[in-house]
Amino acid sequence: DQERRHRRTSPLRDPANIADKPQRIAALIDQLENVAALQAGYSPDYNFLKHPTVQAFVREGWEAVDPLLECYENDQRLTRVIPYNMFGGGGRGYSRTERTITSVREPAYVALENILETTQFAPAFTGKETPAEKQAIYHRTTAAMRAYSTQFQARSREERLYAILQDEHGRWLEAASILVQPLNK
Repeated sequence: DQERRHRRTSPLRDPANIADKPQRIAALIDQLENVAALQAGYSPDYNFLKHPTVQAFVREGWEAVDPLLECYENDQRLTRVIPYNMFGGGGRGYSRTERTITSVREPAYVALENILETTQFAPAFTGKETPAEKQAIYHRTTAAMRAYSTQFQARSREERLYAILQDEHGRWLEAASILVQPLNK
């Protein structure tokens, strides 16, 4: 990935300087490779929502969903995040460390989850998947998010949440918790 970055002939565009929304979203997709986050403690989890690029996607709203879905499903680039899990093996505390560079798919997913306002699509990875199995999970997750987006994108936020409340198979508790939040939160 570092070689790919080195071969790039033009610098990444600054999304803040782009007035056209589709071009700004494309520039944000390009910027995902520069997402960085600090690890808190020994847990390998990061709060990508705190990164300005992910926050910018959330501000762009539903117009960013399709480009983010494409990125989540197919983008092979890496971020600048290298999580480690000091408790990753054998149940003996510091027995080994695991280090893998985080893909741009992870902050893209966080942006999607926050735009769609649901956690129902969280992919279940065990860490033992083959590359083909991982790609299949990305494909299934993307298809489910795309169907959700198609169903609700044209509705207002309130209409979407009320429709979820009316669906007996919907995630009504999640929708209800969003509806009762104060507006100034």
